[in-house]
Amino acid sequence: IEDANAREAKLGFFYCNKAAAPVWSAIAEPEKDGVYVSKGWWKIEPGDCAKVIKGELAHDHFYVYGVIEEGREERRLAGGDRTFCVNAVKFAISSETACAEQEYDEAVFRRFEIGGATSATFDFADDMFVAPPAQ
Repeated sequence: IEDANAREAKLGFFYCNKAAAPVWSAIAEPEKDGVYVSKGWWKIEPGDCAKVIKGELAHDHFYVYGVIEEGREERRLAGGDRTFCVNAVKFAISSETACAEQEYDEAVFRRFEIGGATSATFDFADDMFVAPPAQ
């Protein structure tokens, strides 16, 4: 049982925070036929890690998202290329329906390739975050 638990502990998708401030994170996971489920939030303190998907990974990519709050300002993970729905509170939202139709906000997530790995870790770092454009 101990060996099985030790193997299971290493499987999954992990976020680690190498930034100097806490990161609020979300993930979008492929579900079926181009449909994704976006999930959040995990607050990850500097130097900590969190398992955001349990068990052996079955996809070759995921979409990652993170936000650092600095007072009233936010810095968001740069390099995103696809929008998914997010909510102010904990969420799990299918991409089958437009965010506006479900009364959710949109955020730009960044694609993260993992190939055929059964486990993966995405490290958030300070230089990955940018302030949103002025409106």
